[in-house]
Amino acid sequence: MIPVLVSALQEEHQSQIKYLNLKMRITKLKNEIVEINNASKHCAMKIRHLQKMSKNKKQQRIQNALYQNQPNPFNQQTVISYQITQETKNAKIIIRDLKGGLLKSFSIEGNGKDR
Repeated sequence: MIPVLVSALQEEHQSQIKYLNLKMRITKLKNEIVEINNASKHCAMKIRHLQKMSKNKKQQRIQNALYQNQPNPFNQQTVISYQITQETKNAKIIIRDLKGGLLKSFSIEGNGKDR
């Protein structure tokens, strides 16, 4: 009878070890799920931020404009109209000759339409 009891105790011990191993594995998997969930939330936040930045850039591209000068660049004077958004912090109008040499540079300050 003693060998049967020893065998039963050994089986019970093996079952407990398997149970503890499975429990540890479940805990590790739960932790991985939490990490994946956190990473997913972080990625979603970054995506929303990038989408917002992209939308703002698209709006800014649409709203910032440099119009055709009038009457034309061969007269003594010409008017260059432009429009910049309120978000635009600094801008320049640079005039170059046919070879690409700098003739004049104008810093644009302020917002809205101007000439």
